[in-house]
Amino acid sequence: MRKKQMLLAGIVAGMTLFSVHAAVDQAKIDAVAKGELKEAKASYWGFDPQDSTKILQAAINSKVPRLIIDKQASPWISEPLRGVSDQTIVFEDGVELQAKRGSFKDKADTLLSLRNVENSRLIGLGKGGILRMHKKDYQNPKLYERSEWRYTLCIRDAKNIHVENMKFLSSGGDGIYIGTVDGVTVKKVVCDDNHRQGMSIICGKNILVEDSEFINTKGTSPASGVDLEPNWAGQPLQNIVFRNCRFANNDRWGILMAPSRFNSDKGGEMSIRFENCVAENNKEGEIYGFTRAIYQTGEPVVGKIEFINCTAKNDRKYGYLRPAVEMGLDVHHEMNIVFKNLTIQRGPNRAKALRIVFNNPREENVKPASTVEIDNLKLLDCAAGDGLGVIDCSFSGQTENITGSIVDRNGRKTEIDEKFLKRAGIKAQPEFSYDYSDRAVKVSGPADGKMEKYPEFPLPQEAKFWLYAQAGQDVEVAFKFIKIRRSEPAAVFLTSPSGERKRIGTLKPGEEQTFKFKADAAGIYKIDMAVTDLRVILSAANVAAGIIPRDIAQWVNNSTGTLYFYVPVGAPEFAVRVWGLVFSMREQAVKVTISNPSGKVVFRNNTVAEGIQYTAPESEAKKGGIWKITFDKPAKFRLGEYNFRIMGASPYLGLRPDRTPVLGEAGKAESGNKKHEVSPDDF
Repeated sequence: MRKKQMLLAGIVAGMTLFSVHAAVDQAKIDAVAKGELKEAKASYWGFDPQDSTKILQAAINSKVPRLIIDKQASPWISEPLRGVSDQTIVFEDGVELQAKRGSFKDKADTLLSLRNVENSRLIGLGKGGILRMHKKDYQNPKLYERSEWRYTLCIRDAKNIHVENMKFLSSGGDGIYIGTVDGVTVKKVVCDDNHRQGMSIICGKNILVEDSEFINTKGTSPASGVDLEPNWAGQPLQNIVFRNCRFANNDRWGILMAPSRFNSDKGGEMSIRFENCVAENNKEGEIYGFTRAIYQTGEPVVGKIEFINCTAKNDRKYGYLRPAVEMGLDVHHEMNIVFKNLTIQRGPNRAKALRIVFNNPREENVKPASTVEIDNLKLLDCAAGDGLGVIDCSFSGQTENITGSIVDRNGRKTEIDEKFLKRAGIKAQPEFSYDYSDRAVKVSGPADGKMEKYPEFPLPQEAKFWLYAQAGQDVEVAFKFIKIRRSEPAAVFLTSPSGERKRIGTLKPGEEQTFKFKADAAGIYKIDMAVTDLRVILSAANVAAGIIPRDIAQWVNNSTGTLYFYVPVGAPEFAVRVWGLVFSMREQAVKVTISNPSGKVVFRNNTVAEGIQYTAPESEAKKGGIWKITFDKPAKFRLGEYNFRIMGASPYLGLRPDRTPVLGEAGKAESGNKKHEVSPDDF
């Protein structure tokens, strides 16, 4: 009896094994190869419940025009697959393509790639097809090297792609990644529980996304529903349309637009449109966009971003004073932002419902060139005064750029006029600059001519420094270049008091180096270098030395310390401006303290993120003397990028009070309000 039971069990096991392994139908495969069959099932090539990678790739490589991934007893398990041109892949109702566990060890392994293809389609029948990965496995450092590029679907270098009625779940990167495409339609898809993004659009033209959901993204930044973010200056975002889509419960934003590397001279005008979309209950905010050219500073970003009949709402509090909707615009960019019939439910958050930021990224003081049209902003749970906030780091006070109307929770309509905008945050701040070029520069150095240490104050990128030497003096100055990421060696140039500029060496990353030269005349010598990263420090010199800030505004990154500046006796007025990085993914700020020559603190702000200006009273300015400004870690937000500008004073900043240049009495200071852009070249 026992032997019969064992025999029966063996027969049943064999039947089970046979039922989950589909037999290869060679006749059908041959017919596909001859072009006789235009439609084929993947199971013609077989089925392996443990690993169907070779089976599926062979089916795809057959180039049959219509390939059906047919339902089996269990999901199709696979390693990375690549699609081909002129093929429609159809998933039968509920069919699941699942990433093989333990595979996808390469950081960029993708479950399905449509790369270098044309006229490819991915269609789910019935309730749709499923592409599923194993996010928690990839997030485990014991199992996988950290990565944000293990996508479920990658569409790249492709044309005429159509994806419809599919789910993209639990990737180790994005549900869908789109880069360098022309003509992509995505309809009725769900991107759920992905590691980095529901969907990323890096570069593309003529992209339509409609009737889709991007939800529950959590793992690594930006952790948003969708992110439109070119990697390089010339990657266009043109004719991108989202219609009837939902972005919800993502760990950061629902909709993120971050073209920080983009340049319209190379990539053309930007055009992005959201219609009838809902962003709700995202952790950091519902809609967030910025055109901050951190890599192509001064180069243009031109185009149009529209939100038509969209809704942003939440039932939970965001991070510190986060608005539901925010748009940040560099002052020199020319964007047209349109909010038409935008509805906002602010929820328990205390921030403005909608915030516009005009940022001034360490460049010329210019008025904002972008326009913002707010047509019928509907507020569900706040008054008009809490509906719109403006941060104007241009300090220009220009109000013509923002127009429209607001309807508050009680149905009252308020026009966005000049008076309203000044209450919302647009305030003009005066500039002060005077011609002190006829005054002599005086500064003392070490009496014995030996090297002395200076307090460290790191400068990024275009770093400039001054030295004061006597004729015939042997000058030595030491710099540190702290290596970060891919720092490259920087050429170092010296400019003499006569204006002659020559190269004196190369500053190498990760080293402290000393440069030497003989002064041919008494006066200020300038040293400049264009480094590729963020941390150059003047560490020591055998003469008086210090920093030359950029002519208009000095950009700083993570630097703390005290700088000293001289205000000439009889100066009619001077001012100090400081502003942080307001619309980054995390606000970056700095604590600012300003003290007069007697040591009295005349200004202190523990968290400068929005622009502030300290204007010295005339009585203080006329006294002249050495003032100091101290930068420290902020009370709120994090220390990061900030800008400062000192107007109406000497442009030579000291790292020590006894090594700070003063303007002697060789000439006479200008009085009144004569404007003159003071720069180191004036001395």
